[in-house]
Amino acid sequence: MQILSNTRGELMIVVSKRPEVLAFGLLGIDFKVIREGEDIESVLENIMRRYKVVIVDDEISSHAYRVKERISRFLREPPLLVIMPSLSGSKSRRYTYLRELANKAIGAKLKW
Repeated sequence: MQILSNTRGELMIVVSKRPEVLAFGLLGIDFKVIREGEDIESVLENIMRRYKVVIVDDEISSHAYRVKERISRFLREPPLLVIMPSLSGSKSRRYTYLRELANKAIGAKLKW
């Protein structure tokens, strides 16, 4: 049986400002609660360089998109970024992000 090695380190982590992510630890999934005063983008950058799958909640998704876009140029295999809806309702920036990507891809501004 061949074991595939993860050249970048760990497989998956859940990142949030909310303590609810502690529950993922019960399932054996790594988690990080971003504390008050911590620089969100530097924490996310360190995490994205180490993990293959990074799950973040809506609350910090805009930071995660910026960091991923910035570091993807330097990583051979950028991490998969998964946005998890927050329990307090959706403040999602996903549609805006997708619209921006589509605008870049076609070179024109879409109205939708």
